[in-house]
Amino acid sequence: LIIRQEAAVILARAFGLQAKSKAAADKFSDSGEIASWAKEPVSAMVENGYIAGRPGNVFAPLDIITRAETVKMIDNVMGELKNIAGIYTGSVGGNLVVNTAGVELRDMVIAGNLYLTEGIADGDVVLDGVIVKGNTFIAGGGKDSITIKNSSLEGTAVVLKVDGKIRIVAMGSTDIAKLQLHSGATLQETGLTGTGF
Repeated sequence: LIIRQEAAVILARAFGLQAKSKAAADKFSDSGEIASWAKEPVSAMVENGYIAGRPGNVFAPLDIITRAETVKMIDNVMGELKNIAGIYTGSVGGNLVVNTAGVELRDMVIAGNLYLTEGIADGDVVLDGVIVKGNTFIAGGGKDSITIKNSSLEGTAVVLKVDGKIRIVAMGSTDIAKLQLHSGATLQETGLTGTGF
């Protein structure tokens, strides 16, 4: 069994969420019951609209989370999931998770974060004409794998590939505002007209 504040902490860490203000959790009437170690993750979940609390404006941090609450929380954080290879277009109002190789995102605006997960393994993913308003987390891909062309990653791009064997190629008018390498990676710029990395 897991309590509500623990679930919020797990999801905030798994999705790399950071709170702009620890005080966001203070909106709940029982915020004093939220443990100090859970305050920032709960605040990050609140700021992003992933948790709203229970009736009566309470978070109930020490209550055991129900199955329905768990599913809702995960669904809120995950947003859209692409787990079948193919070409995808159209805007996404929240987060987008890619967990398989052979996915191409084309002419798309992602309002939240983009997660290229370990499920991609050493496969390929292409972003073509994609604008990511939030952060981009790259944990999957191989030696010839992540191609970003004519795209804009407006938040921070965070690379964390377990074995560090990943190549990220910036092409065309691609702009990557900020890049953090938490693992090894090969960065390549080809035919670049944008600012690239």
